[in-house]
Amino acid sequence: MSYGAYVDISKFGQLTIDDNWPKIMSILYRPVTDKKGDMYSIEAYTGEIDDKLFLQVPMDIHFGSLFFFVNLLTDLLSGTLKYLKVEGMPPNIKSILEKSGEITKHLLNLQTDNMVG
Repeated sequence: MSYGAYVDISKFGQLTIDDNWPKIMSILYRPVTDKKGDMYSIEAYTGEIDDKLFLQVPMDIHFGSLFFFVNLLTDLLSGTLKYLKVEGMPPNIKSILEKSGEITKHLLNLQTDNMVG
């Protein structure tokens, strides 16, 4: 993910299916430009947000996307923490990662609560 895409997504606070979700989807999902076997490249992020395209997408796609990205985020945070434990990390980085992990847990609990009811 490019830094610009990350910054734009972080403006929305958290990954939840709300009024900002179509905007987040337009940042995360871009056309495939090249494919070789199981590998592919996607179009570079330009900073343009076309949320109207994702207002027409069925909810099963939205929930599947949210599930994918929340699990990816959880895996990346976990891997980062495991890697940094080997070398030790500066206190400020540890604090940031721990807060991110707590936000992710809160999001997962929120999503689970919304799906059960």
